[in-house]
Amino acid sequence: MHSPIDELLEIVRNVSGIDPERAGRETMTMAIRQAARSLGLEDLREFAVRVSSDPAALDALIDRVVIPETWFFRNPEALEALASWATAFRSRNPLARMRILSVPAATGEEPYSIAMSMKDAGLQTADFEITSADLSCAVLRFAAEGLYTGRSFRGESLIFRDRYFTEEADGYRLNASIRELVHFRRANLLTGDILGDEASYDVIFCRNLLIYFGDNDQTAAFRRLRYALKKDGILFLGPAEPSRAAREGFRDAGFRMAFACVRADDSTVDSARVPPKSRRTSPAVRSISPPVAVRQLQRPEPGSPLKKVKESVKPTPTLAAAIGLADQGRLAEAEEMLARLRSTPDPSADPFFLSGVVAEAFEDTNRAEQFYRKALYLQPNHEDAMLHLAVLLDSGGKFGEARRLRERAGRVLK
Repeated sequence: MHSPIDELLEIVRNVSGIDPERAGRETMTMAIRQAARSLGLEDLREFAVRVSSDPAALDALIDRVVIPETWFFRNPEALEALASWATAFRSRNPLARMRILSVPAATGEEPYSIAMSMKDAGLQTADFEITSADLSCAVLRFAAEGLYTGRSFRGESLIFRDRYFTEEADGYRLNASIRELVHFRRANLLTGDILGDEASYDVIFCRNLLIYFGDNDQTAAFRRLRYALKKDGILFLGPAEPSRAAREGFRDAGFRMAFACVRADDSTVDSARVPPKSRRTSPAVRSISPPVAVRQLQRPEPGSPLKKVKESVKPTPTLAAAIGLADQGRLAEAEEMLARLRSTPDPSADPFFLSGVVAEAFEDTNRAEQFYRKALYLQPNHEDAMLHLAVLLDSGGKFGEARRLRERAGRVLK
């Protein structure tokens, strides 16, 4: 008999695609216990039974396990690439209205950053529409409210905050003119309801989500993203995701450090077929309205006791922990952890591969190339390292070697 924790982790995986081993089993177990206590339950077996039969209990579970860590203008290179791409799109299609999807919505920082970037690029409200989707009703309500505290503002330049926000007693309120540009909805990337009854999208942001999915769910998600994206559209991913995208019907879009992809030739990709509806369960779609109480989702401020405790603890050097640090933008800490993993007596290829990704984020292409080559020395069939190195070589004009690497990766994948 499975333990109630195992049953609940499987429910989370089935509904959201999140793999406990990739997201962190201990972290997810803690979130499950918090979700049970929020309903006044200490017995996890009782909670598992209730989650299986009560949509409100399932909502409580999902709200706890998917609460995000994000901020405004995260990875500005992607937003700069979007502005450039959108301006060119507008020139080619002066009468078309660009459709943009941001998934997951999280607490709204990314879709609102997209909206601000579009306005800063000179586009008018009539030129584009933004839809942002998430599984969690709680984060969607938070996003619709548009009230943010210090941890949502982490960049060196906060000019956008002066331009688009109004300071209030509890934080910074995003101006209605930007909030009104984003339509939030509840949807599940893996069930096929991400499109609704609407046409395909010109731009999709799906950043730092798929790294937490298992292999089968990654394939399913990429098929749905590919179906949702117009043939001449653009997909923005997280730093560790483009190599998998190259195996799932996408190719690099050519924007440096934006981690952007476009659809590959349909004639060579099986996933061009419309994906069937998934059999997995999905919470019922509900309308999103501002919350009665938003404070429960507010994150600790810099300098808070919780943050000081976290800063005083040296995390155990594991690959998952290093990925988590990089995903939060804490690249120097991620590199420090990866260096410890690389220095172990018998290192695997993965720490070197991820070190290459981090080095690219620091725009140190020479070091990134060295790390990818070391990963391939340790594991000659490491397809992610091959594909990342191929993109790097392309940008340096080494087209022949890049082509051979892609061909080699293709043989590995067959």
